[in-house]
Amino acid sequence: MQATPRILAMFIFFGSLCLYNVNTTPLPTWDMYGNIFTTLSLIHDGSVEITPEEIPMLFEWKLKSNEGERLIRVAHWDIQVGEKSARQLYAEGLLLPTKEEFFLVPTVHNNVFVNTFGPGAAILALPLFYGMKVLLGYDLNNINPFVQISKFVASVFIALSVAFIFLIGLEYSTTLPALLVALCYGLCTCAWSVGSQAFWQQTPNQFLLVLGLYLFILRQQKPFFVALAGFIFAAAVCCRPTSLFFFTAVGLYLLVKEKKHGLWFLAAGVPLGIMQALYNVYYFGSPLISGQSIRALDWAVLKVGEPNIWATPLLEGAGGLLLSPGRGLFIYSPILLFSLWGMYRALRDGSMSDVLILMPACFILMLTQFKWYDWWGGFTYGYRPLLDILPVLVLFLCPVLGSILKQRLVLILFGLTFIWSAAVQVIGLAYDGYSWDSKKVY
Repeated sequence: MQATPRILAMFIFFGSLCLYNVNTTPLPTWDMYGNIFTTLSLIHDGSVEITPEEIPMLFEWKLKSNEGERLIRVAHWDIQVGEKSARQLYAEGLLLPTKEEFFLVPTVHNNVFVNTFGPGAAILALPLFYGMKVLLGYDLNNINPFVQISKFVASVFIALSVAFIFLIGLEYSTTLPALLVALCYGLCTCAWSVGSQAFWQQTPNQFLLVLGLYLFILRQQKPFFVALAGFIFAAAVCCRPTSLFFFTAVGLYLLVKEKKHGLWFLAAGVPLGIMQALYNVYYFGSPLISGQSIRALDWAVLKVGEPNIWATPLLEGAGGLLLSPGRGLFIYSPILLFSLWGMYRALRDGSMSDVLILMPACFILMLTQFKWYDWWGGFTYGYRPLLDILPVLVLFLCPVLGSILKQRLVLILFGLTFIWSAAVQVIGLAYDGYSWDSKKVY
């Protein structure tokens, strides 16, 4: 690659990073706390395990006294409860943990908990959090600064993905269309209003999927890139289990069409899969059980009234995530309607074959989200359950941008949808999921 595209990619990264941090307050969503506290635990003692003794604020406590029992919160061990500290009461057996926060899940080991959403995101972000701790001198006993910088960590991952979207776009088009594709991804999708604003599991996952795709595309230039791609796609699975669809799609294609590349891809990715399986065995007793699968049954009962994680009718979930005012992909980012045109053209012309390989994975992921009991993704702004497919969808603008720029009426329509999509993301910066979902429209 020539130096100019790299320089442009760097400008795109830093420009996106600055834009995503114009508002400095992270989204107040508890889903990100599992990742943050796991990272802090890794910094503190090198372990992903979280215990009541380590971080008491993540548990509800029962206090025994002569007057009976009552529930209390323990912000830290030095807090005074009557005449004694919480630490003293715990040592005397008068203070007992009764309930953990929802983003923690109990393991087969007594009084040991781990992140419900897995270890991948926390491990990937460890260098950034540790760097901030060393640079700014943060105290691990004070969580507030780490929550604050978690937004910056999230924005780094999304800004990097925008830069790599630009580089991928250059593989299929010239500089201007590639830049437009990057802008559509970075400004006109919930990658901005959601992904860059909080340290979700989807946030590093989006970056890994984009990076993995870029390395996969470059495999013909440098064969060892295919092994790196296998490792990166496997790392994405450790962040978010549904990324297994993408890993499988690429792996099967390579084994059928490019067997040597396929073997390298699998050889680089399988070790991470084995590590994840061993993690599940150690903490949950089976390689097929994860923290999310344990919690899903409990949450399904609470949210839909039955222990059925596939309770949503397919058309209801599809309509909700694609077209509803509260979550619709094509309502919040109508610019992606042009991607459907681009997908058709790519299929017709046989272009962008490396990106087309991922389309079955995107469709399967969409079907699972449509059928998922919690298809709306809890409290959130926009279509958070579909963030993982955004990089693939937006790249299908490449085949049609040339036609769009040459047709005045279509260009006007494209411009209007661009403005709408970007404006909707700006609106999202003013709302967290709770305030947005509780806002009365009528």
